Amino acid sequence: GIQVKFMQNYKVLHKKLVVVDGQTVWLGSSNLTMAGMGISNESNVRIQDPIVAGQAADDFRRLLQIAKPLSELKY
Repeated sequence: GIQVKFMQNYKVLHKKLVVVDGQTVWLGSSNLTMAGMGISNESNVRIQDPIVAGQAADDFRRLLQIAKPLSELKY
């Protein structure tokens, strides 16, 4: 039930962002993998602010609107 979409418009999209709820956002450099979260030397920050959380959710929705499923990508 998960839909994977791709960003073809960008050469690099490197955001690491987790919007938890209407108040909490995690931002950082960690890849969301076992190595990125447990082995690598990375840094993340938790922000608890409804304005920042809303802005992050808006940014995610904007990116989701321009992302495409694999079947629509042009090579």
